[in-house]
Amino acid sequence: MRLPKACTRRKAVALFLLFTGYDYLTLKTGILTQPFVPCINFILNAAWIDRAMILDCTVHTLGLLFLGYFSGVALGLVTGIVCGYSRKARYWIDPVIKFLGPIPTSTWIPIMMVIASSLFGGAVFIIALGSWFAVTVATMNGIANVDRDYFDAARTLGASERRLIFGVAIPHAMPSILSGCTQAMSSSCTAIMIAEMLGVKSGLGWYMNWSKSWASYDKMFAALFVICFIFTVVTKVLDRIKRHVLRWQNGAENGFFNRTLAVCGCGRILAVYGSVWALQRAGAHRCDDVSFDIKPDCDAGGNAWCHSSIK
Repeated sequence: MRLPKACTRRKAVALFLLFTGYDYLTLKTGILTQPFVPCINFILNAAWIDRAMILDCTVHTLGLLFLGYFSGVALGLVTGIVCGYSRKARYWIDPVIKFLGPIPTSTWIPIMMVIASSLFGGAVFIIALGSWFAVTVATMNGIANVDRDYFDAARTLGASERRLIFGVAIPHAMPSILSGCTQAMSSSCTAIMIAEMLGVKSGLGWYMNWSKSWASYDKMFAALFVICFIFTVVTKVLDRIKRHVLRWQNGAENGFFNRTLAVCGCGRILAVYGSVWALQRAGAHRCDDVSFDIKPDCDAGGNAWCHSSIK
């Protein structure tokens, strides 16, 4: 979906004013002392001259970022789903999460430099650790907050544990999971800069540290601008993915349940849960004289339907 022209125009004007103010403070007035804070012309010239090395460092940074990020997200999804769905697993794993999660990422760098077999592997671990914690907490809280009535309705129809997890729990927790993935990317971006400045032998963080040691501040600012551009693009892509996956939230009030039915293919849940919801709205309570008669039927296309009646 394209952004409105007015919004794009405002962003372009804001970016123009930012660069104009920066140029005024550096080149025109000298409030920001050169060469420690170079002007835009020097930064662009340094980026063009050293473009081959900057491109190579950018590729290395992206590879390290995505490897650590997706490793942490995958592990965080597994841990969060297990802890969110199983109270017994949450009882044993939650203390470990609370112990390791608040530890700052930079604290692990000296430890990794001692015990890691390679600096690259240590950097991947540091990035993955921050991503793992954010996704684990978001997934665990999202699944733990699923309405128990959804599980009861699915179990009434004989849904398996696998169907309960992938057809009911995960779709309901998807907004929380995607928010955790966005937070994990922010943690990964911070961790990768720290890891590259102190460990690996290539990357934009390493390039900034190397340029600073040679007093090439124009190159350092060029790498900084590249980092800002990359992280802005990555954040925008994640936001687009989140809006696409959660587009059903813009629908009706019961859009989540319809989405769940579409994902799990368990259309019979709607008849049972709709009857339970109608009884609750009418002020009725669960009792022994209420039962559901599920009569499955098939249409011409072979699709299963059901009809419910209350006795």
